Amino acid sequence: MTDDKKYKPAFPRDHRYNGHNGMTLHEHFAGLAMQGIVSSIDSEENYQRLKNLAQIDGLSVSEWIARDAHKQADAMLAVNSDTDAQAYLGEK
Repeated sequence: MTDDKKYKPAFPRDHRYNGHNGMTLHEHFAGLAMQGIVSSIDSEENYQRLKNLAQIDGLSVSEWIARDAHKQADAMLAVNSDTDAQAYLGEK
């Protein structure tokens, strides 16, 4: 994945707002992935499963969730073709 794709704006707008385009597509995907991961913790058993995965990597559960959400966002952008990304961002 190229960095330019990773840092494209999720919700592009004109630059009347101090040249800032808001969150990136990567941040948007990571937030959605994080919501999915957190919503899957619906029992003590599921929490313990994530806790065990986190401990293997020396992380807290929150750190593991954040890291995994960013991995999911990277994967989403990697499989998203340039044409699809352009259509999503309204560039086509």
